[in-house]
This record gives sequence, structure tokens and C-alpha cells, in this order.
Amino acid sequence: MLVLGIDPGSRKCGYGVVDLTHIKLIGAGFIKVPSAPLQEQILEVVAGLEQVFRTYPIAEVAMEDIFYAYNPKSVLKLAQFRGALGLKILQEKGHFSEYTPYKSKKRSPGMARRARNKWRSW
Repeated sequence: MLVLGIDPGSRKCGYGVVDLTHIKLIGAGFIKVPSAPLQEQILEVVAGLEQVFRTYPIAEVAMEDIFYAYNPKSVLKLAQFRGALGLKILQEKGHFSEYTPYKSKKRSPGMARRARNKWRSW
């Protein structure tokens, strides 16, 4: 069973595909968001997600929830990307799971409260 995990971003949307049957990473990457008007960016991210769905026979989808950062404008932009991704997932699969960034990191021992730069170097 393949599970798609999505980490939505306003510059890059990260994803990973895991085979839960064999506990193996099948694929991972980024859907890059071009420097363009917001409407074009949203279309590009959704097109990237469509490509992932065409590439892998995804059974389940999990998407990281939004957390409040420092810039409310960035949070609003991210919410629009996440909404578009959520709609596409619902159209393709009918449902998806949501996890907070803390819960996602908590699955890896000792990683839940690490700073972002420490997480990347792990």
C-alpha cells in the first residue's frame, strides 16, 4: 500500500511516497512553485500533484497541517495552496489525513522539538 505524504509550502511543496507493506521509500521530491501571480502558482502546484498521482498508485494521503509562523501574509498564502491541494486530493481519493508538524517529526526519535536547521541536517 502506497502512502503519499505532503508538506505544503509557498515556495516548494515537498512530498514522499512510502510503501507501507515493505516499509520502503518509493519516491520523494519537490513541486517547485514558480515566481508568478498566485493563481498561476496554485495551478502549477496542483499540476505537480496530478503528476504524482499519475506516477504512483497512491492508496492514502497525509498532509501536514499549517502552523502559525511570523508572517500572517505567508500563512494566508500557504492556506490557499493547502486548500487547492486538499481539493485535488479529495477529487482523486475522497479523503486525506492531517498531521501537525510536531506530530510528523515526533515519529522520528529525538526530532520533535529540533530547530528546522537541525532537522534538515539529520
